[in-house]
Amino acid sequence: MTQQLEIVTVSEQNIKGLKLLNAAVLPVVYPDRFYKDLLSHHARLALWNADVIGGISWRLEPLTSARLSVGPIRHRLSIMTLAVLATYRRHGAGAALMQQAMDFCSDHDSIDEVLIYVQVNNDDAIRFYERFGLRIVDTVKNYYPRINPPDCYVMKKFLFEQSVTG
Repeated sequence: MTQQLEIVTVSEQNIKGLKLLNAAVLPVVYPDRFYKDLLSHHARLALWNADVIGGISWRLEPLTSARLSVGPIRHRLSIMTLAVLATYRRHGAGAALMQQAMDFCSDHDSIDEVLIYVQVNNDDAIRFYERFGLRIVDTVKNYYPRINPPDCYVMKKFLFEQSVTG
């Protein structure tokens, strides 16, 4: 039997798999409300032979400057969660999930940037996101008040260079 990686959209029928995955992998516990709200955002599961091995969720947020501008509202894609079971890391599942988010950006020209918050000691995750062009742009102290270390990096990828005219 050939083992296969499959990426599927999260739905009411499979969201429990994402909840169990996040609880097993991520240091933050998300309330039930998070998962209910997630159904109105964007989320994907990575399946290996129909077993949930990874997941990603993101939402679109209007950029702060969009409230002040005239014209179409610009957005950022904010990655809320990305998790892969340890035994399946470095086999392409995380990259396939992240590529789903990057492809979503390519398909929606109102998205100017990608953003994620990463715990400062998560070197593997930092290197992973750097492979997709995200860079550390800031540090937030005490972002995770219930875990140690509590600080996180803000990582961003700007999807196009803005021209400045003077």
